Amino acid sequence: MSKAPSKPRILPPSGSYPARVSRIIYLGTVSGEYKGVPNASPKVSITWELPTKTHVFKEGEEAKPFVVSKMFSHSMGKKSSLRPVIEGMLGISFQDEEAYAYDLDEALGQTCLIGIAHKDTPEGKKVEIKSFSQLPEGMECPPAVNPPKILCYEKFDKEFFMTLPDWMKSEMAKTPEYIKLFGGETVSDSEIPF
Repeated sequence: MSKAPSKPRILPPSGSYPARVSRIIYLGTVSGEYKGVPNASPKVSITWELPTKTHVFKEGEEAKPFVVSKMFSHSMGKKSSLRPVIEGMLGISFQDEEAYAYDLDEALGQTCLIGIAHKDTPEGKKVEIKSFSQLPEGMECPPAVNPPKILCYEKFDKEFFMTLPDWMKSEMAKTPEYIKLFGGETVSDSEIPF
């Protein structure tokens, strides 16, 4: 039986918008490859809510804001991709000691101006986040619509975990942090223990 084609994802229009960090998800140590060499590094996913750009995603429901997400290695080193994002949002340049001491949880609720564009991929069009900066003087970000959430292994929220996309739950279930917390071996989507 062939799988029904999935509906194309509705993307926010390209442009610059006020945004707010609405989710920070610490995935754990994810195995992967970098330039053909196997490696493993701690990963974090950050989601921004775009409260001025809304859409009716389900018939009969109210319009909700678009959200955009990006995955990072959880590192604030000089060459990391996360550090310039945080610096852009805060409008500062960290000294190395400040960057290493920065608690990423503090970014939850942080507002910024985010620039997005669309890019073509083999799977179809996707959002590409191009820039992060402080909100210009006089521009405000409307109040949050989605409740801000953090998911980490120190205070694991099973209910929140179950709302994540299947691919993310699967990635997390393979991490040593997840396996240490719940015991046993790596699990598949259908075997996640709750």
